[in-house]
Amino acid sequence: MIDMNRGFSSFLLRDDLLIALLFFITYMLFAPFLFTDPDVAWHIKAGDLIMRNASIPRYDNWSFAGSSQKWYNVSWAWDSCISLVHARLGLNKLYTLNCLIYALLIVFIYHSLKLWVKEANETRLVVAGLSGIIIWDFVFLRPQIIACYLLLALNTLLKLYKDRLKQKFLVYVPLLLALWANIHGSFILGLGIIFVHLLDALYLKQYNRGKHLAITLIASIIAVALNPYGINIYYAVLRTLNSEVSKHIAEWGQFNFGAMYGTSLVVSLYILMDLLPRPKSEVRAVDKVVAFGSIFASLLSIRYFAILAVLAAPYMACRIKDYIEQEKVKKITVLEKFRKVVISLAILFAIYIMIFQDKAVIRNQVSIPLEEIEYIKQNYPNYKIFNNYNIGGYIIYYGEEKLKHFIDGRAGTVFSEEVITDYLKFKSLTPGWQEIFNKYSIDGALISHSELKYLEIYNFFGNWKEVYSGKYGKIFIKIR
Repeated sequence: MIDMNRGFSSFLLRDDLLIALLFFITYMLFAPFLFTDPDVAWHIKAGDLIMRNASIPRYDNWSFAGSSQKWYNVSWAWDSCISLVHARLGLNKLYTLNCLIYALLIVFIYHSLKLWVKEANETRLVVAGLSGIIIWDFVFLRPQIIACYLLLALNTLLKLYKDRLKQKFLVYVPLLLALWANIHGSFILGLGIIFVHLLDALYLKQYNRGKHLAITLIASIIAVALNPYGINIYYAVLRTLNSEVSKHIAEWGQFNFGAMYGTSLVVSLYILMDLLPRPKSEVRAVDKVVAFGSIFASLLSIRYFAILAVLAAPYMACRIKDYIEQEKVKKITVLEKFRKVVISLAILFAIYIMIFQDKAVIRNQVSIPLEEIEYIKQNYPNYKIFNNYNIGGYIIYYGEEKLKHFIDGRAGTVFSEEVITDYLKFKSLTPGWQEIFNKYSIDGALISHSELKYLEIYNFFGNWKEVYSGKYGKIFIKIR
């Protein structure tokens, strides 16, 4: 009995348990709602389609504007898995699972840092905590989260190879990239990380290491082709990256300091940390290049912040550890009894919110046009409906494949640049935007109240028949 009590007490003092509970509860309470991101909705439905037909659709059946171009569903494996989980757990439990996945990522970051700062537990706790704060605003159920896990695994394998020079660590890299290419297009970043390590080997004149990294890189490039689209997967990713619509999507936009307080604070801290006196121990150049490369990418596009949380952690751990050693800062300890009580209460609270927390979708229907979609589904199921880009995912999910909409978040993987450009003409009110409604033989439109505040849009739809007005917006049907 005494041994059991000691074992349980030791369990309650585990740092990884503290991290997991802290961020799981934080994300459950304060992270964005599951459907804050409309892309979550279409990922689920894409998985449903794959599972129902036992095949990956080559062309889009949901949008009347996207059926002419091949659909590159790079995230097909993710979509299939999420579809299965959604069918068994429902939206609320899916939200809980999402928060748990992100919290566990922070735990894995904490453990991975042992390779860089083995004995510095406090340093690893601090850096893992900072990574958790960065991710806070980006806790969305999207394939990017699995990409973060794969990126962490890749970084760990490359670190192990660099330190031990055993080729067995590189054997897993092409396999990892092959898996990655079936989940998310960020596998391109993985290839880039390998290339940076190759340059590091050449810079240090470690030519044997460089040779094996070069072979690994080539093998990984080939392994990426092990997906339903083969070598065309590169074209699919580049089509998304180069799409005109990416310039108008919030997650592709530049980072504005102050817009997200936690992230702003951590990024500022990371940048300032590099201004500290040079550490006595070695901080490897490759870690610094990867860290500040990820910071630079995140400042250009906020979608890379989750990646920053993974890639910047090793370098920042080294800097913080060395700073603590140089300044002889005393380690701060927590009273064991108090810590046991806190973790015990946290476990109980985590169980409570898993059972009773209900944050599946936004309850404010101003953002999700539930009633408008239902009205169209019941009264105009065969009409070609024009819609805002941001609600396309909701139409796919709640429309139950009974509606034909114009555009959604799949962007360049489904829609041609012509379709995207035409939509952007409407968004920017470019002269002649009205012509797209005849060009695509559009029968109806779901227009938000905020869009109708523009006099030009209001006047145009004044010539159509208004058939419904809801919390999100109004439904117009073209008078024939």
